[in-house]
Amino acid sequence: MLLGVAWAFASPRGSSADEDFHLVNIWCAWGNSEYCTLQPERGTAVVPAALVESACYARTLGDNTAGCLNSLGMQPFETSRITYDPLGYSLGFFKVMRSMAGTNLDLSVQVMRIFNVIVAGAFLTWALLATNWSISRALALSWGVALIPVGIFFIASVNPSSWTIIGVGTFWAFLASLLSTTPRTRGRTWSLIAGTLAAAVLALLARTDSGIYLSLSVAAVVIWRWRYLVDHLPRKLFALISIIFVALGAFVFWLQIRRFVVLPFSFPGAQTSTDQPVPALKTLLEVPSFFFALFGAQAPKSVLSDTLFDSGLDGYRPVGLAAGVGWTETQLPSIVGITIGAAAIALIFLGLRRHNRSRPAAVFFLAIFFVVQIMLMRAYFDFGTIVTIQPRYLFPAMLVLVGIALSLHGGRRFLNRTQAVILGAALTLAGSVAWLAVSTRYALGSDATFTNFGLQPFWWWPVGPGRLLSVGIVTLLTFLWFFVTIYLTGTMKKDKSFRSQKILADLE
Repeated sequence: MLLGVAWAFASPRGSSADEDFHLVNIWCAWGNSEYCTLQPERGTAVVPAALVESACYARTLGDNTAGCLNSLGMQPFETSRITYDPLGYSLGFFKVMRSMAGTNLDLSVQVMRIFNVIVAGAFLTWALLATNWSISRALALSWGVALIPVGIFFIASVNPSSWTIIGVGTFWAFLASLLSTTPRTRGRTWSLIAGTLAAAVLALLARTDSGIYLSLSVAAVVIWRWRYLVDHLPRKLFALISIIFVALGAFVFWLQIRRFVVLPFSFPGAQTSTDQPVPALKTLLEVPSFFFALFGAQAPKSVLSDTLFDSGLDGYRPVGLAAGVGWTETQLPSIVGITIGAAAIALIFLGLRRHNRSRPAAVFFLAIFFVVQIMLMRAYFDFGTIVTIQPRYLFPAMLVLVGIALSLHGGRRFLNRTQAVILGAALTLAGSVAWLAVSTRYALGSDATFTNFGLQPFWWWPVGPGRLLSVGIVTLLTFLWFFVTIYLTGTMKKDKSFRSQKILADLE
């Protein structure tokens, strides 16, 4: 909760990707009102300019700060940044957010952000209490290590990706516990069923394409728990689950066909005359950089010709693995993505040190999905659009991958005390730097360093605490608490009363 509130104050209105589109749809979600006049025959809406131009700082080259928000007025502005298709994007997120939309735009946005943080805290708490030991520990560690900066930035936003991350990020834990009854969870079956359904509904209400990640999570958990399903479920129940899974997959496929325009995939070849490599091969070699981008690393300059002057060369194709947070105009110091990504990789290897064959197979299945999805999205746009892929697109699936990988069975500690201290300290440092870099970019400009504390900010929230004094202290205390949580979760050892051979066999 404190972590999310601290990040809610790090960036201004409109800072999450496509938030001008989301803000317009939120204020128009209940139809015509004082601040929205729908024009479905034109495919537009008339809303205050302060809504549709909220991302003014991301549309201008140079060091433009969020101070441009101060010059925006409430005069009517016609925009096409709105959807009239009820199944085209969000099924319910916009309508729920509309209940918190008022005349004060900044206050309304902050209320929505904090509400989404509360939703995240509620679902995480529910999952930690209901799931079995190994899964609850893996869930806590996966969120603790991977959430900053990309995940927490979007959770504490008015972007529908907030609910997708929350829903998918807990759905796998509820489902995996449901498919592995243990003495701890045997009396919580209904809570697990309700949590599984609630997490799925939350994700689907936010974005219709969340069904892809839910189906992916189901497939990964089924691969992981296949032995339990075969040994414990009656054939009729197993057949029913299979039918439901196939029906869910068909529904998701139908939604995607409705949403996207079918375009031919293109895989252009190499151009020896301009020394340009095969775009598909070059993208494949750069996939590891996208993994680190999920934790805040910046996009590498990885093509041989990578300037505006070379973009017209025959065969030129940018890699397009965009990174960062928000509109990707924020430059995070390298310590953020490299440190957090390295911590995630280290924990994944620790989690796979003891396993049966099914859990690594599930992790490998998710990793293959990442590669295939990246390649298809690049081919969909002829390998030519730089911002085709952003970390937020695949971040929910990454939480599932890390969570399953960290589901180490047994009663022993996951980390020793030295490992926990190093991990917690590294994450505290990287997370604090990320918060300072993001807040500095909007308050002082894109060319200001995050260590600049003397310059008078051009922008800060008109509601709430000041930038450095109050929020800085809260952020520091929050990350210290975060460090203690990682330490306790990683070094906690299951009570001896739970360590009978019978229970360990059930956990396996």
